[in-house]
Amino acid sequence: MSLAEAELRDLSAQHDAMQAEIAMHANAVTTYEEVSWTLFADASSLTPTAARRRYGQ
Repeated sequence: MSLAEAELRDLSAQHDAMQAEIAMHANAVTTYEEVSWTLFADASSLTPTAARRRYGQ
């Protein structure tokens, strides 16, 4: 495996971990802190529907 392939693999793993972390926090703030999906979506540059689909459980 080349250095570039290894770096891409590492970046992909970091991306997946970050997406999981965002999903966990999105669900926490929308469930327990009464933040609306609309507000979360605005902060994430997404539509509310896209935010729910991407990060909702």
